[in-house]
Amino acid sequence: MGRTLTTFTQLVWQEIESLRRYRRALRQEDQQALDALFAAARCHSSAGAYLARNAFQTIKKKVNYEEYGGMPLLGVNGICIIAHGASTPKAIKNALRVAAESIEHQVNPHIVEEVRRHHEKTTSLEPALR
Repeated sequence: MGRTLTTFTQLVWQEIESLRRYRRALRQEDQQALDALFAAARCHSSAGAYLARNAFQTIKKKVNYEEYGGMPLLGVNGICIIAHGASTPKAIKNALRVAAESIEHQVNPHIVEEVRRHHEKTTSLEPALR
């Protein structure tokens, strides 16, 4: 699988490239100042990416399907976690964890209770809507 996200360094290069026409419109000494700024940005782009690595790892973990393993299938009288057909062992382990947490937190009884409350509320409103 190839890289799908643009690296920080590539973003710096893209920004520099996008300012090429702007640079040409500047006076010679301003072009030199902008070139020095670009050189510093290129020099420090790896350091910037290194400093931001924890944020990127946090985002990756939050959107990684392997961390959740699967999603609950609602509408069944029990716990059913749907996982991807090509799930890794880590994803299966986490799907089992999600199932255990669903049982521990009594997800199904909570859903049944909320559906019952909603039904009672909407049923009591029906005569007023006629």
